[in-house]
Amino acid sequence: MSGNLNFVNEVRQQMEGQSSEKTLSVLLAFARLIPYQSLEDAREAVEHACAKMPPVTTDEIMVQLDLLRKRIEDGYYHFEYELEPDYYDSWDEEDLLIDCNGLGTDADDLLHKAVTCVMRGSYSIGYAVFECLFDFIISDDDVGDPITIETLFIEDWVRIDQNEVLCHYAFAAIQILEGEARIIKLHDIVHDSSYQPKTSEILKLKSGDIAGEKEFLQDWIAFLLEKYVAMDAVFEYQRKNLAEYIIDAVIEKGGLEELERFTAQYGDPCFLAYLELAKLYFRNENISKTIDTARAGIDAMPEDNTLRAELADMLADAGKIDHNINAIDAGILAAARSAKDLPHFLRLYQLSDISKADSVKEYYLQHPPENIHGYCIRILLGDFDSLWEEVLTDKAVLGWSGSKKGNSFPLFIALLTNGCRKRPYLFTLFEENLHPDKILLEELLEKIDSQAPALSLERAAALQNWCVKETVLRVDAIVGEQHRNSYYKAASLTLAMMEMIEFRSGKESGAAFIKKIRDKYPRHRAFQDCLRKQANTTR
Repeated sequence: MSGNLNFVNEVRQQMEGQSSEKTLSVLLAFARLIPYQSLEDAREAVEHACAKMPPVTTDEIMVQLDLLRKRIEDGYYHFEYELEPDYYDSWDEEDLLIDCNGLGTDADDLLHKAVTCVMRGSYSIGYAVFECLFDFIISDDDVGDPITIETLFIEDWVRIDQNEVLCHYAFAAIQILEGEARIIKLHDIVHDSSYQPKTSEILKLKSGDIAGEKEFLQDWIAFLLEKYVAMDAVFEYQRKNLAEYIIDAVIEKGGLEELERFTAQYGDPCFLAYLELAKLYFRNENISKTIDTARAGIDAMPEDNTLRAELADMLADAGKIDHNINAIDAGILAAARSAKDLPHFLRLYQLSDISKADSVKEYYLQHPPENIHGYCIRILLGDFDSLWEEVLTDKAVLGWSGSKKGNSFPLFIALLTNGCRKRPYLFTLFEENLHPDKILLEELLEKIDSQAPALSLERAAALQNWCVKETVLRVDAIVGEQHRNSYYKAASLTLAMMEMIEFRSGKESGAAFIKKIRDKYPRHRAFQDCLRKQANTTR
């Protein structure tokens, strides 16, 4: 939603200081450039904007505001839920809330005028309107939940952008309040809403128009930093959002130099500062400082911090540009330890010396992620026996709903079938059930072919028999119970198993398996057609 505000700010900057005649000329030229197919929308926007221009005197705005207050106090506004047209015995409380007496229309008009007042420098008038509208609460027994300013935006009862409103409200507060009161009010405005405009967005409304801006930003940053330090680490998402907000204010205060000072002083605990500083250096093509900052941040952060993996990736990327093998290796190793996922594990094979990865591999064996990435990594590390033992305890029919059996099954097939990535039915099976991007999937299968320890003949035979048995049970569960919407899954699995049997035991054995499945369901024409169609389209 902030796109509207960005565009408004761009227009304001271009028209700053222009005469009314020049402004009118630009508006008319703009109208002539509007594409024909957009004319109706443009006409409606112009009509709406003209209707929302503020009155000549601020007294009229205050009279209108007092009328709104009185109507709220007198219980004038009423709301109800409209019955859903197609289901007369049900209610849709999210989409069909009706504003019976026009609260949205009245508030929309005042919000537009308050924004325009702030744009014109009438901060106290705009602030008074915002204070009233953001403070009202209307209780209505017919709808249950109270009606607030958030309701107006959620239900689309107002046509003004919420982020634009919040930015102008915050800017007005900055202009008319002072000291601690200004800081606390600003925090209430931007952090008690579903939208949280950044400091840079707010100050961009009128650049350089705030007296003592540097001092204000210093107080604002200190206030936010105190909240960040006091926030419990378990609230990781909220702390990350707050850190982003702090860094934005720091950069707004003094750009790169200010972020350098902040990182040196507060990089621990505000670890995001290292990452953002490294990004700025990288964008400015200062690779040596990118590497130094990334190394310092990696050393400062706990190993399980998700930002550490992102910073380590940047270290490796900067190392490649600088042809710095030590930086590349350090980044790859640190990212693998912190990310604990398959893409970062596979990057270990890019190390200048693969033996450097021994400690990381041992760490993954001791603490494998309990997800599809973890199962892939265990296969690559040769931890097949324990994974299969765990899978054998699952007696449910093979499925793909995130179970360990469902996720591990394609991996077991890869161990039995060299060159899976070149076998169309098997590769389709992997795409359907492992869901990585195609390049990652091909890299995984290549590594299983070349890096995974080989199975003994006895173990391979036992695993092959188990895979065939599980496939038959899966097909029985789908086709035998006539789950028509899943016939394509049964067909895909059948064809993949045929390819695996062909590789292990020859084409005749693969053809015999397909015939066995077909003969088992001679009257299930839909399944037979699905099997035939997939066989014709995949190859």
